[in-house]
Amino acid sequence: PDPARREAWHRMASLAKRPNVWFDFAALTDFCREEAPEFPTPPRLVRDFADEFGAEKLLWGTDVPGALRAADYARLLGVYRESPLFTEKEKAMLLGENAFQAYGLADN
Repeated sequence: PDPARREAWHRMASLAKRPNVWFDFAALTDFCREEAPEFPTPPRLVRDFADEFGAEKLLWGTDVPGALRAADYARLLGVYRESPLFTEKEKAMLLGENAFQAYGLADN
């Protein structure tokens, strides 16, 4: 990858260090449509981000209907549910629990 783009990405991703910033990763499958139906790259990118900035900073927000260009809803969700790169706790965080934190709903 282009070093300038990688540096720009890292500067943006570093915003995750702030307490009120989360990143939605649902569109990654759309960016990797040519990898369907396995989509090996998106989970690796999410794992790398989680390792550097924390899994608690990530949200899967569906990006429907646009993301449906890559696969159906069940497959998009399955990319992460079925991934061996995440623990069951991380999957729960990525696919729901973090959203409750981000939107202030954790106590409800």
